Amino acid sequence: MVAWIAIVWIAPFVGSLIYWVFGFNRIYRKKKSQRNLSIVSNQNQYIEKNTPKLEKLSRAVTQLPLTHSNRIDVLHSQQYAFTEMIKKVRHTKYTITLCTYIFKYDEVGKEFIKALKDAQKRGVEVRILIDSMGSRYSPRSILKIFKQNKLPYAVFLPTHLPWKVPSINLRNHRKILVLDGKQAFTGGMNISGSINPTAHTHRDIHFFVEGPVVEHIQKAFSEDWEFSAGEVLEGQYWFGNYVPAGNVSARGIFDGPDEDYNTMKTIFISAIGQAKKQIQIMTPYFLPDETVINALQIASKSGINVRIIVPKRNNIRFIQWASTVPLSDLRNIGCEIYLSQEPFDHSKLFLVDDDLFFIGSANWDDCSFKLNFEFNLQCYDKEIATELKSYIDTTVQRSEVLPKKYYDTNPGWVRLRDHLFYILKGYM
Repeated sequence: MVAWIAIVWIAPFVGSLIYWVFGFNRIYRKKKSQRNLSIVSNQNQYIEKNTPKLEKLSRAVTQLPLTHSNRIDVLHSQQYAFTEMIKKVRHTKYTITLCTYIFKYDEVGKEFIKALKDAQKRGVEVRILIDSMGSRYSPRSILKIFKQNKLPYAVFLPTHLPWKVPSINLRNHRKILVLDGKQAFTGGMNISGSINPTAHTHRDIHFFVEGPVVEHIQKAFSEDWEFSAGEVLEGQYWFGNYVPAGNVSARGIFDGPDEDYNTMKTIFISAIGQAKKQIQIMTPYFLPDETVINALQIASKSGINVRIIVPKRNNIRFIQWASTVPLSDLRNIGCEIYLSQEPFDHSKLFLVDDDLFFIGSANWDDCSFKLNFEFNLQCYDKEIATELKSYIDTTVQRSEVLPKKYYDTNPGWVRLRDHLFYILKGYM
């Protein structure tokens, strides 16, 4: 806020205009006193005993119960995830809801369009929600493709309208696919890329979900859809009859610059604080604010093993420059920082100790924590956590270690550049 005051003071007209476009970081949607979900779930005794503070806080800020008997399958590659998603779309009987930030009309995008169109011909109700800014990543207008194929879609916070300009930096970054209200996919993957297993443009991870927590995932979509399209989704075909499917306890975390503001960061900080042995963070973008940095510093100085894995070469160069500042500070106080080799790694994972892990769309930066609408799952399961640890260990083995005092060895102009971009971290 101090930076904005300075800009407006130095250049009143231009500064005020820039603040009007980029300075607003909240929108107001219909206030929900409760999520009104059908699930009523008793707390798992093991989780109550071992993480009572985190559980009480998570329940309070999300207004969602912890659900049990869920199934989560880890989809270790982009190609495998897309293949499974399209396969499930082709077998869907009643409803499909899809929310994505980017939907490119490339090899993967064409396969999805065909599968969605064929599903609609079978009588399946299809709803597609795409972010306004994200829709522009496709070289050919994906919105025109939706229209040509008569696929029902809505655009989240369209920015071409003058009265929508103040929300230009508020984006829907969620990645959600729900089928018949009973099965779901979520994680960090956009609809973009290749199904060819030899095409390693970048690395990513995604997840297939069954069980009661699918209602949380569908609720995240339905709230955004009602806000964007004005249609209320309800009934058994949108929200299925959920049956036990596995052993994972999970809850959804809704986060965005509305009534769910700061939810993700609050829960993440609480999870950091309750760690007993190890914290592992894998993210393509690491630019959190000082409160998150301080929480990680406290954990490291308390004897907790803190590991952070980021790409050595980021796809957005100025984010790489800015992230050098906090990563170097954390390395100097004892955290382990690893720089993963190419291809660019877009994976988003957060693991605490032996059985707690978070998966979803959120990065570790101010955009995800303050500006974007995100969706993550907070999960408890030792078996899946062990599988994700193996995924991280494999990445670490092909990564470089950021040495201590790395930043101090850089030329003065590099440090100045990095600090200048770090100041602007809230808008990257």
